[in-house]
Amino acid sequence: MVSRAKREVGTDVSSSTVAKMRAELARKIALHTRKAGEHATAIPGLTLYRRTECTPCYPATYEPSLNVFVQGRKRVTLGGTTYVCDESTFLLSSLDLPVVSQIIAASEDVPLLSMLPWSGRLLPNRSCRPAMVHCTRVASQSEKRPWIF
Repeated sequence: MVSRAKREVGTDVSSSTVAKMRAELARKIALHTRKAGEHATAIPGLTLYRRTECTPCYPATYEPSLNVFVQGRKRVTLGGTTYVCDESTFLLSSLDLPVVSQIIAASEDVPLLSMLPWSGRLLPNRSCRPAMVHCTRVASQSEKRPWIF
């Protein structure tokens, strides 16, 4: 697993390098998602998302998946704990998770951009994998670490 600013081998990655890589990824996703919504790609299992407005809270079930947030912010409440997912976070789940979700930062000029590069539907045996949310817990904005369920 790659942490936010350091690779597993301990090599520092400058924040400007990470910011440039994130901006390039956002640019590429934006090129493939000119309209708001869900966009399938030619790569099996890879879905791109573009949302251009904030939403009210809505109940949902997150299927087993990995969701990488590239731009914008989304609030996800799971089991009474609220997380804010943004460009420095990802959400990984191996279980069907009942959540309440809300897009809290998205516009036409700066849309929420995310990618779903992995879906548990592609894996035959997912029952033994833990669910993990790697977002900022609202109660502790400065603390960023994986949350395992």
